[in-house]
Amino acid sequence: MLAAGHSIRTMRQSYPSPLWRALAAQAAGALGATGVAAAWSMLAGTDVSTWQWIWLQAMAASATAALLRMQWWWIVLNLTFAPALAAGLGASLSPYWSAAALIALLLVYGGTQRTRVPLYLSSKEAVGILRELLPADRPVRFLDIGAGTGSVLSSIACSHPHAEVSGIERAPVPFLIARLRAAIGNRNYRVTWGDFWSADLSGYDVVYAYLSPAPMAALWEKARREMRPGSLLVSFSFVVPGVAPSRMIPAGRDWIHVWKMP
Repeated sequence: MLAAGHSIRTMRQSYPSPLWRALAAQAAGALGATGVAAAWSMLAGTDVSTWQWIWLQAMAASATAALLRMQWWWIVLNLTFAPALAAGLGASLSPYWSAAALIALLLVYGGTQRTRVPLYLSSKEAVGILRELLPADRPVRFLDIGAGTGSVLSSIACSHPHAEVSGIERAPVPFLIARLRAAIGNRNYRVTWGDFWSADLSGYDVVYAYLSPAPMAALWEKARREMRPGSLLVSFSFVVPGVAPSRMIPAGRDWIHVWKMP
């Protein structure tokens, strides 16, 4: 029973990353809106307007995202994507706005073409489990290899003041936010701008990752080469293909996976 449950969870975790689930939600929303529009046309004898169809699609997409157990901000994005796209296409905007939007995206998501990791924010349930996993009675070295805006680092530094808390972030804007969070909140953590593939994992007791399915196999090989026996590799949501974790801990709608290095 346990093996079967693990297999089902592994399939769910390894197949539908948030991006693919969002695309599936948008496609399901389009199919649902088209079906409702066709039924309405047959029963009422009138066609659904373009904006009515768009909002039907948006509601169906957000409902599908909820059924796919996506986190709340993905549900909101699925609800607003089609209306925002339609409004943008219908507006007479200067090309400079498109250029500004592209620059903003590069600043927020820059570097993902190498790391293959978009900006994901760890849930509060995941952060709470991390705080429980780290020993409070002795110093520990903790590394977040996709630190984002520093929310995990800030929480760990607050709950474990004697820990050495570090993070790596590639995207410029999230990196700057993480640095500002440390400076303004007087949090005892260090975050560096760079690529986690170039980081040396050998000095850390716990390495935390909330990445994507794409780099997990390579990350596991890197962890096996570099991390000390007994240290922990912890991943939120995403699994290592073909490698069973030492522990699986429910974290809200998702899971924390823990591998103890041999």
